[in-house]
Amino acid sequence: MTNLALPLIDIFFGGHEIEMLRYRLNVHASFAYKFVVVESRFTFTGIPKPLYLRDAFLAEAKVHNIHFQNVEFSLEQRSKANCTIPKKWACAWVLEAVQRRFLNAVAIREMLELRGTDALVYVSDIDEILDIDMLLKMNVQVLKCVSPSLRWFIYSERCPLARRFSSGVLFRAGSGWFNSTLAKHPELLLHKVSDKYPGCPQTREAVGWHLSYFMTTADMLTKLRSTSHAYEPGVAKVLRSRDPTRAANSVVAKCGSFRRGSPLIARAGAVKIPPLLSMLPPRASGALASAWDHP
Repeated sequence: MTNLALPLIDIFFGGHEIEMLRYRLNVHASFAYKFVVVESRFTFTGIPKPLYLRDAFLAEAKVHNIHFQNVEFSLEQRSKANCTIPKKWACAWVLEAVQRRFLNAVAIREMLELRGTDALVYVSDIDEILDIDMLLKMNVQVLKCVSPSLRWFIYSERCPLARRFSSGVLFRAGSGWFNSTLAKHPELLLHKVSDKYPGCPQTREAVGWHLSYFMTTADMLTKLRSTSHAYEPGVAKVLRSRDPTRAANSVVAKCGSFRRGSPLIARAGAVKIPPLLSMLPPRASGALASAWDHP
């Protein structure tokens, strides 16, 4: 039997993904009793923006028990992020690193309220969706921490990558794992957790979805311009292109964050949005059942 103790606290950060937040709330509502959303008034490239997520869910915050946290970037931090194509992309990740450290600090504060309990906490990005039925089916054991293995769903296409996505952490508040690991590695969650941090193995089977870049071509290009990936050489080349067709095809083929040679299989120009977001099911498995059957 799995030793999952539900419900849990769901902590994550986002920027402008209103529909993704709505989808996550609906999917995770069956097992999460509190949602903590970290957001900023600036993109990761230092562009000012509204607090899209907070503003869109003000009326629903109490209903869903959503708590919004605003991370502030200093002028110096924003200046460091405002760069052209950098050597080794160092400045491209300045603000994202600041926001992830803030997210970790938020998780620590939440755990102070859980002191002495065996509650679960899930810390991730907004598009890293868990399927509770799969967690139960796979008999996932959370002694201290596990890093949920997620299937890729990129640019509205199932992506048959051999490797799984795994950057979030699902841990017990009372185990001490998060606090002790964070003390040694302040950059926690800036890397694939199971590769670098002890005591948090990746689940052997996929137990959710990484719904990355779940958007149209126009929205995808807008996101790339406002995130850390905008300064990566390959992405910058796409964004500078004056040929919309080339840009769309490049976005589908490269998807920004993938290293050269990744076996990404996607159809250029095939921008179709499956019924995932429109269905808004109370549980993930119902909406994604057919996708699970076809890896």
